Amino acid sequence: MKFHSIVSFAVSALFATSAVLAEDVQQEQANAASRQVPENSESIKFLIDYDIKEYPEVSNTNVAELKNGEVITLQYNAVNNEEEDITVVGVGGTFRNPANNKIVTNLTAATIGPIVIKSGESVAFDQKVNLELVPDNYMLTPQVFIAYKEELKLIQTRGQLASVNDVPISFFNPQLLFLELIIGLTLAGFGYFAWLVWGQAYFQGTSPIRSKKISAPIAVSTGSKTVKEEWLPQNHLQNKKKKTRKAY
Repeated sequence: MKFHSIVSFAVSALFATSAVLAEDVQQEQANAASRQVPENSESIKFLIDYDIKEYPEVSNTNVAELKNGEVITLQYNAVNNEEEDITVVGVGGTFRNPANNKIVTNLTAATIGPIVIKSGESVAFDQKVNLELVPDNYMLTPQVFIAYKEELKLIQTRGQLASVNDVPISFFNPQLLFLELIIGLTLAGFGYFAWLVWGQAYFQGTSPIRSKKISAPIAVSTGSKTVKEEWLPQNHLQNKKKKTRKAY
């Protein structure tokens, strides 16, 4: 079986332990600076750097001002100064706390290529990074996985200081406008319901009531007594009117 046919399997296994390896690489780099490299050890002449496509003005000495929710593109440039081919097979990385160098979160590891870099040649490739972080300051530390002399190796690239902040919400944001419309309609509906249930009853109860004039009952004289007309039978009143009609 050829070597490149098992690269994908090996990279997947390596990604599962990339966070632990990253810690070891950082410690090993610190220890290597304080000791002499043995003569039989072999260092890889492999140069790699990257820029952030969306922020081309940001260099390794600047702080990248990033926004939550956006996707940034790391544009790598790798140079093979070895006499043999080097194959790039994957990318990963971490966001670290710049104060204590502890890993806060891992970047989504992904296989690429494989991209074969011939001796003396350079290649460019990209890595997408989705930013979903708690607003804070971080150290972005990308990682590149390569195959060299039938061995899989982890290359730790330079760190990039980054400040991640939430995107300010505009008053005219479509989502915010929709939310404002829903709240406005809800309040209007509640106000109309309150008017029907309490408002109308309240104002009707406090409005002035017009008094109706009640006509006084007509008194009818019946001999020695005066009786109110409303108490007499209707036929008696008709007979009374006939008697009082004048003759011509």
